[in-house]
Amino acid sequence: MPIVTKEDILDRISELLIERFATFSDAGKSISQFQKVVRDGKVVTAGEENPRTSDDKLVLYGSDLKANFEDSDLIDHIYTTYFQNTEHDLNSIELAVQTDESDVNTFFKLQVAGQVVTFQDDDVFEDNLGQFVDFEEISQPFIDSDKAAQVLDTNIFELLPSVTTRQQLINDFFLKYNTLKPPSPKTFGAISDEDGDDLTETFNADSASLFSQTYDISNSPSDQEKNKRITWLQANEDTENTAKSLEWLHDDLNQNYFLQQDIEAEIEDDRPKYVPKSEGYLKIRDLNQAIIIRNEESDDVGLIGPDPENPLWLDKGFTITMWVKFLDKTSGGTLFNFGNPLRKEDPKGFMLETYTVKAVGENGYISPQYMDNTGYSWRPTGAFADSDTERFIRLVVRDKDGHLRDSHVGGPDGGAGRPQIFPEAPILERRYTGLNYNGVSSTFGSDPIQHGRGYVFSYTRVPVDLQEWYFIVANYNPSVDEDGSDFVEDNSLNQNPDYWRWNVDANGTYVSYSGFGAQCKVEIISRSDLLRARGFRP
Repeated sequence: MPIVTKEDILDRISELLIERFATFSDAGKSISQFQKVVRDGKVVTAGEENPRTSDDKLVLYGSDLKANFEDSDLIDHIYTTYFQNTEHDLNSIELAVQTDESDVNTFFKLQVAGQVVTFQDDDVFEDNLGQFVDFEEISQPFIDSDKAAQVLDTNIFELLPSVTTRQQLINDFFLKYNTLKPPSPKTFGAISDEDGDDLTETFNADSASLFSQTYDISNSPSDQEKNKRITWLQANEDTENTAKSLEWLHDDLNQNYFLQQDIEAEIEDDRPKYVPKSEGYLKIRDLNQAIIIRNEESDDVGLIGPDPENPLWLDKGFTITMWVKFLDKTSGGTLFNFGNPLRKEDPKGFMLETYTVKAVGENGYISPQYMDNTGYSWRPTGAFADSDTERFIRLVVRDKDGHLRDSHVGGPDGGAGRPQIFPEAPILERRYTGLNYNGVSSTFGSDPIQHGRGYVFSYTRVPVDLQEWYFIVANYNPSVDEDGSDFVEDNSLNQNPDYWRWNVDANGTYVSYSGFGAQCKVEIISRSDLLRARGFRP
């Protein structure tokens, strides 16, 4: 059962008095005569003869016990007798209208648990009504405006919660940032521009340490935090300032909100565009298609001369030039031929051909034109970097002695023909084509590709670009001393492609024509590179 206090008892009596106030009204009484007021500097009950008016200062108490101090003995008696050690509740307190004139109180009698509580003449509890205010008693209160101005703030504001706009938040952020950021470390010499290019590139560790000790809030004593700023470097962050340094902010901005590569200024290409001069050209759309060239005035087309058994080209050599655009990555075949230097019976003449090599698996490759060995597990490092195929061109000639000559070269990168393409490939030395693999003189010679599969990479490489035109120059020069050239294995000349293309002499010096190397060579240049070299826009 809830604990009943003396204050609870007074509250119950006051409620009952209000509920039965009609008894007072019928007797011509009002709340104003029970209220306490200040008169002559004292707190007194207004009384029946002189009830409270608007001129009187009303006195209200925060506690009914203090308001009805004169009833304290009565309240103590009720509390001790009926509630302190009993199980009575507040509802056991009742007021009954007084009908027995012998009772002391004129209006009510007080009962607790059915028992009438007796009290002395001066123990009248009806003055509990003094804690109530009758709002109908005074129709309009009188307010002294002069006195009100002395104690009241007449500046009235609307009491609504303040709403911060997004722009205000942004303004506050930058205001606080400018307040909390330290001065530039350049003022301490922690970072500096030593080469005068207006970019700081020098870091001074001692000055940086002094700067951080002066301004970093990280690891600073609490009594010094007032003058500290945002921590400069991430390395100096403490637990409370993790990811709260200027360096962290710098990295976050760079990684998420700005380009991480400098944009090179676009330079306007003012070079002229090339305008073709020829009226037209003959296009051969597929490999291995034939063109018959004949001289209507004689049987000689300029290659044979008066003696068909001893054609001029065998002694004078020749040059083949053509523009080629490869339409796919896999097809191979003859670009130009005069006879067939590789046939087994009566081989003669020369041919310019292209072939491709296709990557297989992680390390292998096949050449559809020359081999189909998917189990082969070696290829030069760097091959197939831009495509799963590589394309090559080679010139093959059967010379006047019946020996086979071709345009393959040696190279430190595996004889790929263009050393920079496969820089880590094993070495492939330039081989004799005038002799067979065992070094014994042979009428038919030996095709380098038959020496080893790796030699498919030792001819002139053509980049795989299906939109580009390539100008091919294939030369055969029988005056080049191929057989007297340097075939020593592991020799720097043997492994130098430029040596086999007539541009390096026996001393290793670059020259325009050395007289040494392979009698056959093939060189290419793309249309774009040729136009650039001539000063035109590609």
